[in-house]
Amino acid sequence: GLLFVGALLLPGVDRLGYALPSGDRKPYKLTGMTLFFYTHIVVGIGTVAFGLSLSPMITHFWSLLIVTNIVAFSWSFALYIWGKREGAESLSHGEGLPLPVWLKDIWFGNELNPTWLGVDIKMFMYQPSLIGVGLFVAAFAYLQFEQLGTLTPQMICFVAFWWIYLWTHYVKEEFMLSTWDVISENFGFMLVWGDLVYVPFFYCLPGGWIVGQA
Repeated sequence: GLLFVGALLLPGVDRLGYALPSGDRKPYKLTGMTLFFYTHIVVGIGTVAFGLSLSPMITHFWSLLIVTNIVAFSWSFALYIWGKREGAESLSHGEGLPLPVWLKDIWFGNELNPTWLGVDIKMFMYQPSLIGVGLFVAAFAYLQFEQLGTLTPQMICFVAFWWIYLWTHYVKEEFMLSTWDVISENFGFMLVWGDLVYVPFFYCLPGGWIVGQA
């Protein structure tokens, strides 16, 4: 929710997307780097000034996973309802699959580029996805420091390599506008679940092994 408010209010880089199947080029305000930067500020100030710890993200991992799945399912259904409005642009997906049309529309999505309050939802969802996995990776480091009083070389490398990966993504965030996901894939459960659950909760799992390695 905070990231969405940030996407609405914070400055970003204006870019035109690549040609869609209709031939149109959609304008985007890319706020990823801004949100990435401000997340560092909030976590840094919270840690130094207020004793913030991210370790509860790990100790409550399964609870967060369950709640995020509920959010993903609910959001997918909301997108399905929203995509049924008149004038919504959609592409055909799932041809030949022996499934009801409504199920295909929920799974693959029934709108190409849903926009809420001026924010392109498909591009926005990379923020809770990638910033989310970054926070989980950091949370493993917080937990190890609380348990051992130090960070092992393995944990330092784990956090550093992930940070470099995320930094390079946000430096070149506009490259995402050229991907098949953005240009030619409807936005439905498959992408919503991947962004909210699969990337942040599964990509960080090596930290669960590293955290106990003294």
